[in-house]
Amino acid sequence: MALTVLSLSRTGIDTAIVSANNGQIQSKDAYTFEHVDPTSPNSDSLLPTFESHAKKHAGLEVAVFALSTQLVAGTKYDILNKATSAGFATRVATVDYIDAYLAALKVEDLAPDAILLFIEITTATACAQLFKVRSEGGERVRVPLYVEGLNFSAPVEDFVARLSKWAETHQSPAQVVIFNPSDAIQNILQTKFQPTSAIISVTGVDITRCAAAYAFTNVQQLREEEDDMGTYMSPAPISVVLADGTAATIIYRSALLPAGRNVTFTTVEDNQTSVVAEIVLGNHTARPEDKYVFAEIILDGLRPRPKGETIITVSVSLSEGWGNSIEVFEGTEKTKETRKTLVQIPDPYQSPSYRAAEPFSCNPANEITLGKLPAS
Repeated sequence: MALTVLSLSRTGIDTAIVSANNGQIQSKDAYTFEHVDPTSPNSDSLLPTFESHAKKHAGLEVAVFALSTQLVAGTKYDILNKATSAGFATRVATVDYIDAYLAALKVEDLAPDAILLFIEITTATACAQLFKVRSEGGERVRVPLYVEGLNFSAPVEDFVARLSKWAETHQSPAQVVIFNPSDAIQNILQTKFQPTSAIISVTGVDITRCAAAYAFTNVQQLREEEDDMGTYMSPAPISVVLADGTAATIIYRSALLPAGRNVTFTTVEDNQTSVVAEIVLGNHTARPEDKYVFAEIILDGLRPRPKGETIITVSVSLSEGWGNSIEVFEGTEKTKETRKTLVQIPDPYQSPSYRAAEPFSCNPANEITLGKLPAS
């Protein structure tokens, strides 16, 4: 039997037919599109390609779509529905770029508890995710350490400088992996991270090759129907650090998942043009230790105003199997023109900071209305 993998990148869709017996790629193809944003593709425009590929390769057992780490859950499931309607395969599944990349790594290429930094630049946001990666049997297990998100009102150089500073005070990554890179960002990364870190550029063709390794390694699991009717709860609070060092709770412990909440804040300085939302695990009445910080989301390009006049919303959405996201935007209602930073994040409850301090207090912190966020 054969499998197929399809990777969606900024250049279009790259495909491969993979043997389910030995994992060898039997054939490749490419469908080129103009102006594709892999983080928010128009699934209707992809349907003709899906139908063409499904017709050309009838009788496939499993189809695996390799998709952006920053693709929102709703769009991902819309793509799955389109693929199913196109008559693709008995089973249709997805894998994000990071899991696909890790599946193709050889054991000898991965030091014990290796630190890897993954970067994806979208049309509106730069996102970096730092993981500790180890091998367990034939699988690669990734443990999330830190996420940095930045909207494109700020220079990419500032984004890379923040990552470099984090690495200097914590641990330099063995690899810096950038998906769908430009020459400019590669040069900046080389300046900041080499020679201590290997800079690896991953194109759509590379992602397809990696996704083929993932599909073959997990073929038995992919063949099986998912049947998960469990009920999940948030095992610890999720909070945001305010300018005075205290933390405002957004998601409380034991909240039923999926859970989402918006909390509004304001600026602490006159003419403040940026805010930084440090997202931490737990309730804290004083400045949390760095080990509890698992994400830093920056919103830049705000219009200068007196302190307290600019309203900022921090939105956190958590689920089990549907993705997790943090969004920071100006105002209380979003439009197409709203200035925002939206980042998809790994499961925060897999991070060492959660396990290091379990259990967190289950007593809700005082509700904070219009707490002040610091500048970046």
